Amino acid sequence: MKEIVLITLLLLLAGQASANSYFKVVDVSPIKVAQNTEANFTVIIRSEGGSGAFAEPVFKFNATKGLSAEAPGGLKHIVATGSRIYNCTIKAGNIASGNYSFQVGVYAQDAPYSWRTAYAIVEAPKKVTNTQLNASVSNASMNNSVTFQANKSESRANKSSPAKTPGPGVLIAIAILFLASRRTQH
Repeated sequence: MKEIVLITLLLLLAGQASANSYFKVVDVSPIKVAQNTEANFTVIIRSEGGSGAFAEPVFKFNATKGLSAEAPGGLKHIVATGSRIYNCTIKAGNIASGNYSFQVGVYAQDAPYSWRTAYAIVEAPKKVTNTQLNASVSNASMNNSVTFQANKSESRANKSSPAKTPGPGVLIAIAILFLASRRTQH
């Protein structure tokens, strides 16, 4: 009876050891945003161990009111020792221009949080002239075609991600069960 309890405990521990994944925010692109507007930026998250999992960036603004951020893509699967780029959006409300900091973290099931400090520069609104407006419209149409092609290639890359395979804990559990069955036969 003691052997069965010991084997069960070892199986539970082996399963827990292989289930945890660790993620880290490795880069946040520079952020410049004008008052009462929004801007895009990227966050790169890397798997630092484990078997990989679904993860997404989360944001924490300590005492800063008027700034918020989101990652519209939601959870994405990151394979073990792989990384992902998340396209994020920061929104600045009626806030004084200046330099602000906030925390970017990683949310993944059964993984500890990992935080990194990011910086945002809030600029005063600029006066727009007709020539600047025409230039920004033509640049936006060029950027949309480049973004469409980038999203198209990224969606192809997401479809080819490998299937999730069991970690080394499964092999340990099978070996322990095999040894336990041989022992009870004698």
